[in-house]
Amino acid sequence: MKDNSVDNSEEFQKSGIRLKTVTSFSNGRVKEHTSFENIDYEEIYDEEEWLESRLYELFTSRFLFVQFQQPDGQIQDDFDLDQLQLKRVFFWTMPPEDIDTAEEYWQNIREHVLRNEIDPKYFWSQGMHRKFHVRPKGANAADLAYNPNGGTARKYCYWFNAEYVTSIINKQSSK
Repeated sequence: MKDNSVDNSEEFQKSGIRLKTVTSFSNGRVKEHTSFENIDYEEIYDEEEWLESRLYELFTSRFLFVQFQQPDGQIQDDFDLDQLQLKRVFFWTMPPEDIDTAEEYWQNIREHVLRNEIDPKYFWSQGMHRKFHVRPKGANAADLAYNPNGGTARKYCYWFNAEYVTSIINKQSSK
């Protein structure tokens, strides 16, 4: 199966830019959390250095955010994708203080993968109100990944919390 996503185009691969499309309510609050790729448990298990990790590579990339927003006056619960308007497009790079938090996030994931504790109850959750969390991203419960501790584990993914993405957009709009 060929992956036709923009992130995998030759131009984006060469530039190292990661495209993130977000939708927001008319008040600017982002509607959903933002997902990244699935966690590669073997990479997490094998890589001892944060600065050499896949997550460091992802989070220190240059991002191209494309924000679509609900029209003014539209009721938040009545989110009509056909009515979305292009609000802004901007480049963003994660600031150093957030990279430090991302390292803590990676350390938490790695610690639990090493202990063979691959389950959301061990990872940062969206309810912790941190910038990042882990949650499932498989096609279904039977969609499994290789577990370096032996066997398989459910697929989980790196996520930016919606509140974090909202703060990124708010900082950009105040420039």
